Amino acid sequence: MAVSVVSANTMLKQNAISIFDYFRQIPGLSVSTNGRGFVTPVIRGISSGDGNTPTTGIYIDDMPITSSSALAGGDQLMPDLDPSELQQVEVLKGPQGTLYGASAMGGIIKYVTHDPNMKKMSGQVAVTGNSVAGGDQGGAVRASFSTPLIKDKLAITGSYFHRDDPGWVQDPLQGKGTHNMAHASGGRGALVWKPTDWYTLHLSALSSIRTANGSSLVDYNTTNNRPVYGALEQRRIPGTDTSQARINAFNATNSFDLGGLNLTSSTSYVESQYTGLWDVTTTFKPLLTSNVGLPSHYGYALDQQMGTSKFSQEVRLGRDEFHHFLTWHAGFFFTHERSYAYQQINAADGPSLISTSQLDLGQESTKSQYNEVAGFGDVTLHLTHRLDLQGGVRYSAIRQDATINDDDGILSDGVQARIKDNFKVPTFLVTPSYHITSNLMAYARIASGYRSGGPNIGVSQGATTFAPDKTLDYEIGAKGDFDHHRGTVDVSLYWTDWKHIQLVGLNNESEGITVNGGSAVSNGLEVSGSYRVIRGLTIAAYFNYTNAHITTPFNTGTVYGQSGNLLPYTARITSNVRADYNFNINDYYAAHVGAEYSYVGNRLGGFQSAADIPRYRMPAYSQVNFNMGVQRGRYSLDFAARNLTNSRGILAMSARTLSKTGLVGATLVQPATFSLTASAKF
Repeated sequence: MAVSVVSANTMLKQNAISIFDYFRQIPGLSVSTNGRGFVTPVIRGISSGDGNTPTTGIYIDDMPITSSSALAGGDQLMPDLDPSELQQVEVLKGPQGTLYGASAMGGIIKYVTHDPNMKKMSGQVAVTGNSVAGGDQGGAVRASFSTPLIKDKLAITGSYFHRDDPGWVQDPLQGKGTHNMAHASGGRGALVWKPTDWYTLHLSALSSIRTANGSSLVDYNTTNNRPVYGALEQRRIPGTDTSQARINAFNATNSFDLGGLNLTSSTSYVESQYTGLWDVTTTFKPLLTSNVGLPSHYGYALDQQMGTSKFSQEVRLGRDEFHHFLTWHAGFFFTHERSYAYQQINAADGPSLISTSQLDLGQESTKSQYNEVAGFGDVTLHLTHRLDLQGGVRYSAIRQDATINDDDGILSDGVQARIKDNFKVPTFLVTPSYHITSNLMAYARIASGYRSGGPNIGVSQGATTFAPDKTLDYEIGAKGDFDHHRGTVDVSLYWTDWKHIQLVGLNNESEGITVNGGSAVSNGLEVSGSYRVIRGLTIAAYFNYTNAHITTPFNTGTVYGQSGNLLPYTARITSNVRADYNFNINDYYAAHVGAEYSYVGNRLGGFQSAADIPRYRMPAYSQVNFNMGVQRGRYSLDFAARNLTNSRGILAMSARTLSKTGLVGATLVQPATFSLTASAKF
């Protein structure tokens, strides 16, 4: 399949600490965000907008992380892991339903962590200082170690980080300075025990928390395509647009080699939580002032809380048969999720902005359960020393149960409801591959994926449930190296059909509802490669073309889409070129210099409710990054400059009015950022 990898060492050299810093290095990957801690990754254009069931699966090693439903922000609560905790980030593109089940219809993002060193003790400490042009200063400290307790038998590893991410958005209502500084910290511990040649135990625990003092949204007017205030400015009720996201993850993996029969059991438990206080004055003030008669000087804030506890168990069994002519795997997967979501709207009175407790504007809470049981298997035939044929199937049974408590209030109608839903979904995979030479392989792939359906909770109009939607992908590709391993090449051509798309909109009562409607296709070409020009100098580049568009129009009464319209957040053209040069200054010092240019084409925002409401357009932008460093033995000093040209590229736009016209919150590329990191290994 098509896989892209970004190493943690590369991320640290470039001070690329989040997905917004490195997604441009991965062909076919784009991200959207509401600027308040919600992040939606999109692979190869498979997206129908925010607030939906995920189309991209998120994993840390073998642990599925995010919720598989939309009831607790499953498509928007993405872990924010520091690269010091990672070995690399992998992006698997195309439907992965057979391997990973639900919510992998576009692909998978997998964070791969470090294993303990079973041979010797090692570690690293690092200190970073950074500054944003026109914004704040920040910094980070990182420390990690790994040591064997019994050589080749028992080893542990641990890491800790703390970051102060500088802000750059101004808000005069908040006082002087910037408004969106964030603080992140976390740690990870792991143990590997290998008492015999046939048994290995991996234990790991990870925790991280990120608190944002404000949002990174810039107030923007789509009628004239200009900022409402300054280029990097907003207006919010003091103390609002804050958010906090937390994740705790635990895993135990037992691996057995029973005379060629490989048995693996992976047990994981993940807790994710989000809290936020959002300024929604522009959303609700027109309604509450003109229709309800509340004072015109009132402001309004949305208190939002959500979280998921997720238990998963997977057992895999595999073996080579008939002198490696046939390789098979079979397994069982079970997950149980308990999620909650809570919303309450508060008013703020006058210039003092004191919360008014006497007004009951509205609050609601949702509790839900998601259970999935699946069996899967695949067989690979090694027909010749060049030709392989793989086939796989998965059958999943899903059950959901959700309850809403909607208290009486000005903006709520006291709905109490419980909805159950269940369905069964098969997926399959067929992949022939042919080794043209020992260094070059061609492959074809047909694979299917899906995301679960579910209940519509708390809606007084429309369907109470929605069905799963499905993708079917056809792909051909080639990958390998050439010129005595100096160059690499990876080419893939794909066509993905998407049926019964899940669409989120507002009904006549302004209630969020999900419906199935229409179909779409995403077809494209990815070409990437690298070449070592001279010793130490490598140039890498990619070109990506994605044409993700609607093929069957829809007008559900809540969401409108016309045939040929592009799917949300994905540019037709993206590209990237980078050069890295590693060299020795003398017998004591080594150095590196690197530069990167990336281009992201025009994109469209989410679907609107009617044909006469234009979708948000985000213009094309480019970004230039630079890094350099020097190393002597165990010590190194690295400098990085991100967005060197201070590009004002727009990552996403989110409506700030019920009509979804005019005023929006635009999330921009972080302005030019400069960092200096000193580190030492031991």
